Amino acid sequence: MKAGFDRRYHLDGKIVFTSLGEQSKYKGTDIIANVWAETPELNENEKCLLIMVGRQRGIDVSKLKQFGNVIIDDRKIPNEEYYYLMTHASVYLLTYRKTSFSQSGALMTAITERIPILVSNVGGLADPLKIADIGWMINDVCDKEELRDMLLHILNSQEKIKSIKADNAGWSRIHDFYDWERISLQTQQLYHEIISHQTSP
Repeated sequence: MKAGFDRRYHLDGKIVFTSLGEQSKYKGTDIIANVWAETPELNENEKCLLIMVGRQRGIDVSKLKQFGNVIIDDRKIPNEEYYYLMTHASVYLLTYRKTSFSQSGALMTAITERIPILVSNVGGLADPLKIADIGWMINDVCDKEELRDMLLHILNSQEKIKSIKADNAGWSRIHDFYDWERISLQTQQLYHEIISHQTSP
């Protein structure tokens, strides 16, 4: 199966910017598309690739289809393909406009697989960067200049990408912080406290 994905995607030797799952304004997908389409240093660069795979909700990214270094696929992909694309990403894009939750499932998956991240400073998306240097942050995804500058900076930071992926100590700190067993125990304790408070005289 991996060989089939290798033939389909041709990711080796490139800096791969990846966004998987639902593609929407909520996630800032449209801003990424606009910045890529308007920036020749990105859309004409054979050394990099933009992957947007997942259902498109209320956005139009057709302008990207003219570029040879963009892969767009408007469909829900199976878990095996999701995992392949996630683990072959150079940088995972989490450039949300806003978020109503403290973390993202995609963020947790990227952390588990040691994938460098580019996040917007909303919700808890930037929290991992406070623990270890595992990626980059922008303050406002709607600021196209800021996003463009950061993508170009990352494009010229291939050694930094490699060093992040190889930073065993940094990833260990991240994994310890997001230890699921500890989080589960804390959640259970909170529920018990709430129930005790509600049933107390």
